[in-house]
Amino acid sequence: MNNGLRILFVRPSKAPFIERDLEILMKNYETKTCDIFERGRGIYNSVKAFLRLAKGIIWCDIAYCWFADIYTLWAVRLCRLLGKKSIVVVGGYETAYLPDFNYGLMKNEKTRKMVRRIFYLADKLLPVSEFIKNEMLEYATADKIEVVHLAIDFSRLPQVSNKENIVVTIGGVTEEKYRLKGIDTFVKCAERIKGARFVVVGETDRKTLDKLKMFSQRVEFIGSIPHDEVLKLLSKTKVYCQLSIRESFGMALLEASALNCEIIATRTGAIPEILGDYAHYVPYGDVNATCDMIERCLTSYAKSDIQNIVRDRFSVERRESALGRIIDSLIQHMNHDNKLIATNKG
Repeated sequence: MNNGLRILFVRPSKAPFIERDLEILMKNYETKTCDIFERGRGIYNSVKAFLRLAKGIIWCDIAYCWFADIYTLWAVRLCRLLGKKSIVVVGGYETAYLPDFNYGLMKNEKTRKMVRRIFYLADKLLPVSEFIKNEMLEYATADKIEVVHLAIDFSRLPQVSNKENIVVTIGGVTEEKYRLKGIDTFVKCAERIKGARFVVVGETDRKTLDKLKMFSQRVEFIGSIPHDEVLKLLSKTKVYCQLSIRESFGMALLEASALNCEIIATRTGAIPEILGDYAHYVPYGDVNATCDMIERCLTSYAKSDIQNIVRDRFSVERRESALGRIIDSLIQHMNHDNKLIATNKG
């Protein structure tokens, strides 16, 4: 515990990478959670969420918010009003502008203004990649931005088993996401490549599923499964594909790399930043190039030393150290500000 420092952890979901930050903060500080929209975004639930948030900010010294959404605007405004500090983790949807894919908060004037306001009011902004930082510089000052990469808890990874001829991708099989994640390209490749299982993990809607099955009946759409089961699947998978038009970080890519999968990916967003030359790159939407690369990786699968690179660059210890340094710096500034206020009153 760090001198009784109190942190309010504001989360919209319990995704594994969000929960990892909660574990880090609970280990080092007195931390309470504030779950937002866990019962939906209706007016009644929104009012209750706001009241919980306000109560939490009155209690805390720092509000630590995941994503720049409407609840984060409430949080940073309250922090300014009450003299508290705020940290916002920026995941990438906030700065995305992909109107052809109906994706990103920058495609709408109202949400664009909201994000700008959050960036202005927050004390510290933590994008998950340099790619996102570069996009943020159009809307926020560089002095409050610091990249802190996401982390993998290696102690929770399963042991890598005998690799099988399995090709996996992770992404939503929904009208909003399937093209964004290149699921259509993946399915078209499955129809051409025999002798391998093709598996798609992620939320699914029936209309989109039926559309994709017109390209191939050979793909296993297994829906959303617990994170531990995803890791078990990757531990025996030879090839992992991330064929997206944009990736802000690529947590699944990192986990697949740590589990010795061959990685086939598009050279978009943060993917080259995260994986460098350890991925096999293909153009977005290029079925022929992707098929060729999948067949090559299945035939010549070989373990690489990327696991050691991932362990060094994306460890929980590294993220914990960075978050601790940032929080300590904010508290020093807060104590300095309080002393100035006391001096002026005197």
